[in-house]
Amino acid sequence: MSIVGHGGAHCGKRSCGVPPFLSLGVFVIALPLAFLTSCAEAMCESCGTAEGDAGGWADAFAPDAGSGVDASKGQPDAAPDASACGGTADGIITRDEVPMAAGLSRQYRFASNVSFDTSGSLVNTTRHWDMQQSLANDLDTTITLAALDAAWYADDFPDASYTRLLRQNSDLLGVFKLTDDGLFLLGVVSPTDGLSRTILKHDPPVLLMPLPLSEGDSWQTSAAVTGYVSGAYNSYEELYEGSVDSHGELSTPAGDFAVLRTRMDLTRTVGIFVTTIRQYSFNTECEGTIARIISNDDESEVEFTNASELRRLVP
Repeated sequence: MSIVGHGGAHCGKRSCGVPPFLSLGVFVIALPLAFLTSCAEAMCESCGTAEGDAGGWADAFAPDAGSGVDASKGQPDAAPDASACGGTADGIITRDEVPMAAGLSRQYRFASNVSFDTSGSLVNTTRHWDMQQSLANDLDTTITLAALDAAWYADDFPDASYTRLLRQNSDLLGVFKLTDDGLFLLGVVSPTDGLSRTILKHDPPVLLMPLPLSEGDSWQTSAAVTGYVSGAYNSYEELYEGSVDSHGELSTPAGDFAVLRTRMDLTRTVGIFVTTIRQYSFNTECEGTIARIISNDDESEVEFTNASELRRLVP
């Protein structure tokens, strides 16, 4: 399946429902480095579960349960019961196998500025990534998917499904929408309003993970990003290029999982300055995204060994 998310967007034979791309000019005021790094975090969505059980797909491939989200309203009816997952173990992650909705949370172990080989290793012909061990600067953090409710930015994102903290060392939130076609990034906001508020919108919304998801899928979104960062107006462009490039087994402190690995390349153009960031996410039925690895800026290698951040699921 090839999905193009710029201009008239198409997801193979189905429409993504993504608005036409709107060019809104370029950079006005310098973006803080901390914000640029946080924005890259949105490339991977962390799914939440009520109960985090390790799982595996047959023959190194296993998926998830309904989320209670009314896609027409963009808001959850209630937090889903992830333990009711009936994964089909077919190597395809469908909407009914993705537990993402407001009210869910899970704990991750974060490592920063860490050495890790993204290519993994071969174990009995199966590709394997081992993230069980302790890594540099490890710190456990709980990530919660929160409803917008009466948030100061709620009226700016009427179709949003939930928000999520983007980075461990920042309070910025990503605003997401989950539909039958996939998971989309709508924007980035600060938790509080005021003169130093941050509120940015992506036009069109960025497709982070198409649904259903299977190996060989590819997609892209070219988006204009406009709004305020710490109270200062900004406008720039981002290109997200995603693909499901591999499958195998991932070992985490929470257990072993059969996974689909997605690769996302972000190219951010701010005036004459261009920055690239590469991220790998590891997705499984019933648990969603259980780990991710983010490169340093302008990483030249497809498979790299030094990461700015590595996150994996813990019990």
